[in-house]
Amino acid sequence: MRMFVHLHLLLAGYLFTVSIIANEPAAHRKGFVYRTVMLWLAVTGHGILAKRLYAFPPSGVPAAQAEAGGMLMYYGGDAVELVIFAIFCRQWFRTSRPRVSPASE
Repeated sequence: MRMFVHLHLLLAGYLFTVSIIANEPAAHRKGFVYRTVMLWLAVTGHGILAKRLYAFPPSGVPAAQAEAGGMLMYYGGDAVELVIFAIFCRQWFRTSRPRVSPASE
C-alpha cells in the first residue's frame, strides 16, 4: 500500500510541475499570472502540510518519523520549489522580452 501512496505523490508532483513549467504548447494553457498564483498556493499548502505533519503526527506514525518527514518535506520542498520558480521566471522573462530583429541592429 505504501508503494502506491509514494507512486501517487510522485505522479501528482510530476503532473503539477509539468503543468507549471512545460515548454510544449497546449491548447488551453493558462497564462503566467494564473500559473504564478497556482504555484504560490501550492507552495503555501505544501508548507502548511509539512508543519502540521511535524507538529501533529498522524495516528500510527512515531513522532520521530513524523518530525523527520515534516522536516524533509518542508526543507526539501523549498529546494525543489526554488528550482521550479527559477525555471518558471526564466520562461516568463524569455516570452515577455521584446524581440530584436537582426536588421535593426
